[in-house]
Amino acid sequence: MSRKTYEKLDDEALVREFIETTLRLGEAVNYWMPANNAAKQLLDISRVFRRRGPRTRLLLAPLLDDANRFVQYYAAKHLEGLIPERCRQIIEWNSKQRDAIAGDAGMHIDAVDSGFYKPD
Repeated sequence: MSRKTYEKLDDEALVREFIETTLRLGEAVNYWMPANNAAKQLLDISRVFRRRGPRTRLLLAPLLDDANRFVQYYAAKHLEGLIPERCRQIIEWNSKQRDAIAGDAGMHIDAVDSGFYKPD
């Protein structure tokens, strides 16, 4: 789907696309497979959520308790500026695992702690 297509989705469908995309991205990253398409799609979806505002972004909050680690992790990165404590816990936990997502999580924490990146 293109960014314009995501903009046409209602909030519920956009959340479903977020979930499906994070599942694909997490699997690709963790198993060292090409992830460019899924990463671009997640960026496009995230932009739509941001344009719709905090109320719509908070529809992702239940995903912080999702059974799938990848869904939970990418939701935490997306909501870190809105729900900082819970999201930080999830990101830190992921940084302590022994896989590629751990590397991503660790770099994210470093970027936030150094002030290089400020969650919105």
